[in-house]
Amino acid sequence: MVSNMIIFRNIIWSLKFEASDLKIPLRHMYRHPSSLLSCTGNLSEGIHLWHMFNTRYGINKLIIRRDLLTMYNCGLFDKWLEVTKYPIPVGVKRENIVFWQIK
Repeated sequence: MVSNMIIFRNIIWSLKFEASDLKIPLRHMYRHPSSLLSCTGNLSEGIHLWHMFNTRYGINKLIIRRDLLTMYNCGLFDKWLEVTKYPIPVGVKRENIVFWQIK
C-alpha cells in the first residue's frame, strides 16, 4: 500500500506524482529515493500508458489509480498536493486518505 504521495493534477485528468510505500512521515520520503515511484500520465488512460521514472517494484499502480480517482472528486485541480494514506480511517471525516495543498 502506498503511504505517501506528492501529486499535481489538472482538470483534464493529466497528472504527475511521486509515491512511496515506506511507513514514514511524508517529510522524510525523499530521504529514501530508492523507494520512490515517479510518474506522469492521464487518469483517463490505462496505467500501461503512464510514463514511469524511478520505477519502484511492489507499489500497486491500480490502487494508486483508484485513490487518485477518489481524490479527483474533491475538485482540487492545478495544485500540488501532499497525500498520506492510512490503513484505518482517521480525522473528523473518518477517511483513510488525507491531503494538504502545497503553495
